[in-house]
This record gives sequence, C-alpha cells and structure tokens, in this order.
Amino acid sequence: MSSAPHTSVRRDVEIQRKYYSDTASLYEAMQAHEGAVDPFSKDFVQSILRLFDVQSILDVGTATGRSLRDFRNALPGVFVCDVEPVAVLLQQGRAAGNLSDVGAL
Repeated sequence: MSSAPHTSVRRDVEIQRKYYSDTASLYEAMQAHEGAVDPFSKDFVQSILRLFDVQSILDVGTATGRSLRDFRNALPGVFVCDVEPVAVLLQQGRAAGNLSDVGAL
C-alpha cells in the first residue's frame, strides 16, 4: 500500500492550517458576508434547536468562536462544546471575548 494519499492529506491539512493562521486576525471580517451571521439565519437555527429541546451542541471548526458565543447567549443551560485545530483562531477568539470561558485541551 502506498503512503502517497496519507502524505497528500497531511500536506493539504498543513496548507489549510497555514491559510487560517495567516488570516486569523481578519477571519471575522472575511466571514461577515456568510449567512451564519445574519440575524434571520441565527434566529432560525436557534429556534430549531429550541423546538427540538437540544441539550448539547458541538461546533466543529469553531474558528474564533463567534457562533459559540451566540449559542451560549441564546440558549443558556445548553452544553456547548467546540473543536478547532488552528490555535491562532482560538487565540483570536479569546482576544475578542468569544471564548473567554473555554479552556484549551
């Protein structure tokens, strides 16, 4: 079995992490045009979560944690957890106050 696919995936991950590390300080401004931050989309998703009485949320690829903060504010009592492999994005989120109560593993 060849190790080429594994090496290729590892290189792709490195490229992606470098991109997000290099643009972390601009991340929120760069993502502002995406639907997840518009009030209607946020309210819609939060309403569905309330409708189904969701007790926990896993935010995979949380980036700077803005949505994590929004979930915690809108859904008190719901366990909210995040995963983000790019440390610089988490640092940016902490600096913005999005992840003030989140510890690093």
